[in-house]
Amino acid sequence: MIPRDARRWFSLKRGSPIRAAFGALRMRTIEPARRAAAAIRRRFSGKTFIGVTGSSGKTTTTSILRHILDENGMAWGPERGRNGVGDIRRALLNYPRAATHLVIEVGAGETAALAKSAAMLQPDIAVITMVRLEHYSYFRTLENVAAEKGRLAEGTRPGGVVVVNGDDPMAVEAGRRTSARLVTFGLGENVDYRAVDIAAGYPGRLSLTIETAGGAYRVEAPFVARHFWLPVTAAFAAAVEAGVDPDIAAQRIATCPEVFHRMNVVAVPDGPVFLLDTAKAPYHSLFLAFDAVASAVAPRKRIVLGKISDYAGNPAKKYRDAYAAARAASDDEILLDALRTSVQAAAGTVDRRWKRVRINAAARRETRQPDFSLGAATGMSCGIDSLTTFALHPDVEATPEQFRLKLLVHNDIGAHAAPLARVRQFDNAKRFAAGAGLPLVGVAADLSPYSRSPFIKNHILRSAAAMLAIGHLFHTWHHSAGQSFSGAVSSGRFSGIGAVEAGEVPALSTRRRTFRVAGNHMSRVEKTGLVMDMTEAQRHLAVCIRGHDPGLRKINCGQCYKCAAFLLQAEAEGKLEAFGDTFDLDGFRAGRSHAWFRLLRHSFGDRRLNYDRDLLAHLWRMGAAMPAWVAPFGRLAAGRRRCAPDKRPTAR
Repeated sequence: MIPRDARRWFSLKRGSPIRAAFGALRMRTIEPARRAAAAIRRRFSGKTFIGVTGSSGKTTTTSILRHILDENGMAWGPERGRNGVGDIRRALLNYPRAATHLVIEVGAGETAALAKSAAMLQPDIAVITMVRLEHYSYFRTLENVAAEKGRLAEGTRPGGVVVVNGDDPMAVEAGRRTSARLVTFGLGENVDYRAVDIAAGYPGRLSLTIETAGGAYRVEAPFVARHFWLPVTAAFAAAVEAGVDPDIAAQRIATCPEVFHRMNVVAVPDGPVFLLDTAKAPYHSLFLAFDAVASAVAPRKRIVLGKISDYAGNPAKKYRDAYAAARAASDDEILLDALRTSVQAAAGTVDRRWKRVRINAAARRETRQPDFSLGAATGMSCGIDSLTTFALHPDVEATPEQFRLKLLVHNDIGAHAAPLARVRQFDNAKRFAAGAGLPLVGVAADLSPYSRSPFIKNHILRSAAAMLAIGHLFHTWHHSAGQSFSGAVSSGRFSGIGAVEAGEVPALSTRRRTFRVAGNHMSRVEKTGLVMDMTEAQRHLAVCIRGHDPGLRKINCGQCYKCAAFLLQAEAEGKLEAFGDTFDLDGFRAGRSHAWFRLLRHSFGDRRLNYDRDLLAHLWRMGAAMPAWVAPFGRLAAGRRRCAPDKRPTAR
């Protein structure tokens, strides 16, 4: 057998030495050639190129400016946030021929990023919004940030214009690193475009007057925060310098759409209003968002504060100051910090059934006292994770009152926004709840109209939304974790889910209400073994990912990868026939060979999922009837001789 270290050297998987060597060779040869081709196309294009950079505000400035210039032709640019060297190179090689203006956001962060981008872009107009200490781990000082932002000014074409924030000395210094004409904007008196009479505050929108040498122009913008005067004024100045009539520029700004995740308004029908400022959280601009909440007119205000980035020094002081400012600006606060210490604290307590994880508990305030008689609630989809939570937290006299399960909740996050799947799951959960003698509450937690991100990335958000929607009905919420904490840390591209659940879901806890992660001290294989012993699972278990298929004869198809994985383990443990009412066993038997192949691919292929490898090892140790071509891989996954299966918890 080839030694493990040798296999790693000859592997072509991501992160292997061979892949790393090819990547380094590509960066030294192919990438410079591509950048040179992009620079040549730009040089002979005859179009107007505008580059926007700055520590903050560049995405919004780019969006507004592109909207204004659409009136004078066709303004084009990469998608929001696509501001790296590779993104700009692709934009310059692939922009549409009909475009008259290219407005491109230029970011920093990697080695000489702005120098490479500026050499390709060669902007006719460069915009520098501000210089702040972002990307602290890379730049370390404001002077280094200013030097990097100045690369865009250096790359400006002869006869071009550099538009800079005149209130920011560092930005002005960066803009002077060129012979191009310098144009300033800001709040001060000695600028070319001055913003005055600024007013903003939800439900109202931003309004301001921009004074120029040619007159004063009243501008209405769709933003709710006062600090958006900066990108509005910067875009106005750049548009006028590009030849747009000031009156037309002001009119176009009024029709500009909000920028998603940049303090945009999301109003839920018959529900709360969210001001989403979730694109990033640099310490220097955090308090501007708090000011926006403070100026809003609303019967109640709540701030959810996540992880803070880009600061120097002790993080405890930064979080303490941020919390104090958030508390002054709102009526209620929730802290969801993802500090390593918080995750470690959670990891150390997940296997203690009644241990409450306290994260920032001292910083919370609530007036009402806890009502332990409400008991506990948990989500119930009748999947492996929720049935495990049900089995481990029974309603018995030995259980502390606040932890007894008294309520089941079904939300549609597992239905992936498929109506038929949701109906089937909910009907199945109702039958389960009736048999358990517990009430079931249905919550529609499909946030797809409001959250523009893949399902795997907003899993926690949707679960938390369902919890908070009915928070008055329980004292303790048992959140069924999808992975064990140790497994989540090293499971490839899905590595964040388990860690986030362990570190952040308990942080929703207050004095009145406790949120805890349940079951993530067990692996998926252990949970599956526990669920197999439950009589309720034999009638109601639902793991199928094809719930939206109208042709399903039973709750589970028996052939998808989740069904097949469960049935392979059930067959090895002699319990396959017990699940004949809920699974299409004929379909499973017909596709058994493919199920084994898929298990191997997931265990040793690009995905390298921990659960699949754990399952393969477990099946080999159990002495499962594996095909001959699978057995060597089973032994490799197990890493030792066959042995008796580990003891597992007993279901109620």
